[in-house]
Amino acid sequence: EAAARAVNEDVYGAALFATVGVGLLLWMFGVVQLGRAIRHARVAPAWVGATFAIAGPVFAVAGFSLEVLQPLAGFVLAGAAAVAASRLSAGSDDTPERA
Repeated sequence: EAAARAVNEDVYGAALFATVGVGLLLWMFGVVQLGRAIRHARVAPAWVGATFAIAGPVFAVAGFSLEVLQPLAGFVLAGAAAVAASRLSAGSDDTPERA
């Protein structure tokens, strides 16, 4: 049992939590910027960009505070991504022709 605790303390130490914290902050910043870019580029409906900018950070933070909200935010984020992808692919003329 002492060996398991030592391994656990090595694996889940301060370095891990610092890395996760910085990575999570950067991910939230990136999702908000992606939402702003989608909204301002007008390649998809404006609500898709706003949804990215709101649901992304909610998804990240809800895992620590409101665990019930995280699956809902993830579902909303996935739906917005699906709409954005369908709108972006519908406007693309670079699709190769099939033989």
